[in-house]
Amino acid sequence: MNNLKNYVKAEVARAFARPGFTIVFFLLLAYIVLLTLRGVNSEDGINAVQYLDSIINNIHLVFLVYGIMIFTVTLYREFQTKTMQAAIGRGLSRKGVVAGRMLSIFWLTAIMAISITVILILVVIFRTDIHFVPANFRDLGATLVMELINTPGMIYVAMVLVYLMQGSGIAALLYLLMITGLLGKGISKLSFLPGVSVADGLYFVTMVKGFGSKLLMGIWDWPRFLGCLATIFLCFLLSYIFFRKRELEF
Repeated sequence: MNNLKNYVKAEVARAFARPGFTIVFFLLLAYIVLLTLRGVNSEDGINAVQYLDSIINNIHLVFLVYGIMIFTVTLYREFQTKTMQAAIGRGLSRKGVVAGRMLSIFWLTAIMAISITVILILVVIFRTDIHFVPANFRDLGATLVMELINTPGMIYVAMVLVYLMQGSGIAALLYLLMITGLLGKGISKLSFLPGVSVADGLYFVTMVKGFGSKLLMGIWDWPRFLGCLATIFLCFLLSYIFFRKRELEF
């Protein structure tokens, strides 16, 4: 367990040790801060719903860009960097390597979500010119929870291909198709039964969006939430199976 915890810490630290990743991270946070300053000197009242809708829409954009950065630093050259070999050499099992990689991806996402949450808390404290209501906080919370599932989840799906193909080229293409919505548009056109899309039951992003839409209404959609967790576990299982058969060069 200590080996796994140390591996996750090392992976998160390794990501932030890359100047490009850290610069993009802080630029994205600066972008959110600039959005929250909109209308500071305006004499007209600011509509809280419109104000937060603008921030929420841009939160999706921030996580889209940030997800690409996470994919790049954690998976793009997975078998070339030999960080896995080093972890195995220190006593971590292959199952632990896969679990550690998934946990590091989640924590990198969570760090961004926590940072944005802190910014939004400061907005509520200092933007006295905007009258927030509880529904506003629910919308922001639902958005961040959805991104905490969606961003790492899409990377996990692509990760299966990294271990299957022993390279990241096709996985990167799959990930780009998912985050741009092109894959979802294609899958949504397929149907087994009238009015029932393949995407409704099988496509991860669609499940997350369905879960998020219910969460925005104050409803915790357990079937979709459990479906997301089941998909993530399946990604772990498949990645481990493919990785277990892989012979590494030390």
